[in-house]
Parts: sequence; C-alpha cells; structure tokens
Amino acid sequence: MGGEGDDALKVLLRKMHRTPSLVCLAVLALGLTACAAQKTSPTPPPTGPPTFNSTVLSVSDGDTLTVLVNNKPERVRLISIDCPEGDQPFGSQATQLTTQLALKKAVTVTDFGRDKYHRLLGDVVLPDGRLLNRELVREGFCWWYRKYAPGDTVLEGLEKEAREAKKGLWADPQPVSPWEWGGRRNLDHQRFHGPAPRWTPHAGARCPGRPHQVIRDRS
Repeated sequence: MGGEGDDALKVLLRKMHRTPSLVCLAVLALGLTACAAQKTSPTPPPTGPPTFNSTVLSVSDGDTLTVLVNNKPERVRLISIDCPEGDQPFGSQATQLTTQLALKKAVTVTDFGRDKYHRLLGDVVLPDGRLLNRELVREGFCWWYRKYAPGDTVLEGLEKEAREAKKGLWADPQPVSPWEWGGRRNLDHQRFHGPAPRWTPHAGARCPGRPHQVIRDRS
C-alpha cells in the first residue's frame, strides 16, 4: 500500500508544478500578442492646431503683429480678443503694451487658420510662457471677443477682474468697443460728407469693370 500511495503523491506533485507553468506560458503569449499589435498599428496623427516658433518683427496695433515665417513676414491677428482701434481711446496704450511685451521677442505661435483679410489667426506665447492674448485682457486693454470665443471661460474671468478693478479701458464708465466704434465712424462720415455718390451713366461713358463697352445715347 505504501508504494502505491507514493506513486499517487508524485503524480499529484507533478500536476501542481505543471499548472503554474501553463499559466505563465498563457500570460506570456498574451503579452507577446499585445506587443506585436502595438508595433503593427499605425501611429495616430497629432491632434490640435499646428504651432511654430518665430520672432516678432513689428506691431501694427494691440491685437495685430508681424512675425517671421520661413524668412518671410507674416501678419498675425491675436485670436479671441479685440483691442481698441488706433484712432479710438486706449488704442495707443494697447499698442504700447503689445510692443513692450512682444516686439523683437522669440515667441511661439499657434495657427488657427486665416481671417477674411488673410491674416493668420493665432495665440502668441511669450518667452516667459505667458499668453499675450490673455495678458492684454488681464491689463484691461482689450475685449474678450465673445462672438468668436463664447466658451473661453479664462478670458471671461480675466475681463471680469479687469472691469471690476477699472484697469485700462475699464476706467472709462462707458468704453466703446471696436465693433461699435467702426459703426459710429461710418455714421459720422455720412453725417459730415453725405452718402457715397452713386455712379450715373451718361452717353459716351465706359461701363465700370468693362472698359471696352461704351454707353450709347438712347434718347
């Protein structure tokens, strides 16, 4: 009886030693399969708008500057904000702040496409990591452009803080936004100079856009 019991015990021990080995082999096989899948799967393309490093060559106004791209000047319109025009109150101060922060500095530009004037729409990161767009709002020298950046809660908060502290243009009890200023300027022009004259055709005149055609007298 003792011999048969010893044999059964040896068989049981061999099974116990074999089972962990099979489990290890299965785990190893799964790991190798996962690695192979990672090697063969394509790398996903980068997400988000492209960025590039550049140098600010000049500043046109508070929210427009020129940078160097491929050895050529490129105009950049700061996205999500709107500074006062050069001929309206606080316009020169906004230009001065942008000049102080960015002119001749190495910056990083995020490209969000083009506007109707073919300017590059972008964020501009300053050498110290600050975002120029936000700094102008923080100091009270531009508006958060709600129409084109309605979900930007950071700009919304910065504008609220500047307004409450009466910083920059918010020192004016009733500051006029650039889009309102442009409309008023057009109205003032019409008030003092009248509406633009309409072109009245006469015999012998050439058609606008069609210089080869001459209007004939139909009387």
